[in-house]
Order: sequence, then structure tokens, then C-alpha cells
Amino acid sequence: MDQTFFPLAPIEVVAAGISYGSGWFDVDISAYVPYNATAAIVCVYNQSSGAREWGIRKNGSTDNRFLDVSGNAMGWGIIGLDSDKKFEFKNYYSLSNDRVECWLVGYITGGVTMSTNGVLVSSGVGAGAWTDIDLSAYLPAGAIGAIFEVCATSGTTHAWGIRKKGSTDDRTSDMLNQHNQFCAIIGVDSNRFIQVYKGDAYPQFWLLGYITDGVTFFTDGKDFTPTLASTWQYTKNPSLARLYRSGASGKFYLIGNAAGGMAILEACDTVNTGVRGYGESQIGGVGVDRISNHAFVIVRTDGLRGRQFSVTRRKM
Repeated sequence: MDQTFFPLAPIEVVAAGISYGSGWFDVDISAYVPYNATAAIVCVYNQSSGAREWGIRKNGSTDNRFLDVSGNAMGWGIIGLDSDKKFEFKNYYSLSNDRVECWLVGYITGGVTMSTNGVLVSSGVGAGAWTDIDLSAYLPAGAIGAIFEVCATSGTTHAWGIRKKGSTDDRTSDMLNQHNQFCAIIGVDSNRFIQVYKGDAYPQFWLLGYITDGVTFFTDGKDFTPTLASTWQYTKNPSLARLYRSGASGKFYLIGNAAGGMAILEACDTVNTGVRGYGESQIGGVGVDRISNHAFVIVRTDGLRGRQFSVTRRKM
């Protein structure tokens, strides 16, 4: 399996204190990624204590999902790049610092295909049950995973879940605002099926791209929840990452390993819980890198065993 996911020390590419106007604007990362990069791995952080709107899309897209993220929340995801190594961002419009930051934490060079526009695949899904989603019309034979933008069209606290078809995982914790989750990366079965869960009518699952190489996905997530609360703790066997767990209920599950340096985690029931990549301190000025209750995280590993990251549980 070739290495296609490459971690970077976090680089702030959209700063909260700069006025970009009220529309979509280009973010040029050509200084930080190689010529063959096809997608960026990013972390967004709302440094305001109040909810703020934000959006992200591939350059040239007509997508316009511009929705609230909770105060001080963070989200991770993958976004496609154009040939000039640009993507587009839209921020809460204010002349103050009350905006969402965007940090570049890695890039992808192959094995991943990103669409210009997302495809809504959950419009026929009812509430309250795991439901099959057939992705074979969008994913080629041999695809091993899919990349989604997950959001809600209204309100807050919507239960949601996503899993590989055949999994027994049953994680359906709430997203705490419309755009807290951002991205979910999940394995697909041999027929290119996944399953999704909606607690009500509002959650949406937008297919952004698919993966054919570079990641090993697990049918059931592997529990990597730290044993201690209120301290940064390195996980063991086969990972070494620092995780910070907020109270007794926070959970972390390893969903997939990217060859050579990154891991995909699902965190749930984890308000004010944090994840830091191997050898990293923090993103922005936050004391604890804060995941918001239910989110997928793409985090730097040690690159030797390709499995090392860190987690924390925080006692409130």
C-alpha cells in the first residue's frame, strides 16, 4: 500500500483576524504542498465563544453550505484542490476577530478522488434507523472508502451516525450545531455500500470523494479511549497519539490507518475533548483542542509504525 496521506505541522491558512469580505474566497496553499497534491487535510477552529458560520469547498464548486459551528469547536476534514493548489473558504463576516480559522494539517497525493460539487446521498433516508446507502453509481469498483461532508439544515443537537456496511458499530451521538462535524471518512463494503443514521429530518450526508488506496479501514472501529480523564494520554498498541478525554463518557475509535503517517478517528460524547497529532502541541490559542461531541478526526501519527497520535479526556 502506497503512502498517499502526508502530515504537516499545522499551518494557519485562514486567520480569524483578517477581513476577507462576505463571500467565498480562494485559499492558496501552493507554498506548502507539492505539485502532485490533489486534496488538503484541514482543521477548522471557531476561536469565538459564540456560534459562527463558515463553509469550505473545492475551487470552482457551486456548493454553498455556509452554516454554524459552535463556539470554540474544532472540526477536521478533506477538501479537493484545483490545479493551482487552491480551495475556497467562506467565513463569518465581521471586522472583529470573531471568525473561524482554518489550519492546514496535511495533504494527499493519490488514491483519493474529490468531486467539484458534493452529492447529497441521504435525501431518502428516514429518521431513527440505520439505512443502506448504495454508492456504486459514484464510486468505481475497487473503491475502499468514501469522504462526506456532514451537516444539518436547521437547529442544533441532531443525532447522526455513519458506518461501513456490515459493521456492528452503533454510534449515534448528537452534532451540537449545523456544521460542527464537517467531514466523515468511512470504509465501504465490496458492493460500495455504507449505512447512515439520522435522528431527525435535518442531518445531511454529502459525498465529496472516494478512496482507492493508501488507507486501511476497519469494519468495526477499534476502541482507543484513554483510561484517564483530564490529562493528555498517549495511546498504545498499535497507536501512540495524545488524546484528552472530557469526563467518563467520551470515546475514541480508530476507523482507519493511512500508510506512513495519519490515522482516522471517530470521537463521540466528547465535548471539550481533544486530539493532538504526534509531536504536536495545539492548534491556535486553545488550551485544549476541542472536538465537539461527535466528529471524525484526521491526526498525525509517528510515521514509523504509522499508528501514533494522542488523546485527552477533560473533566469539566
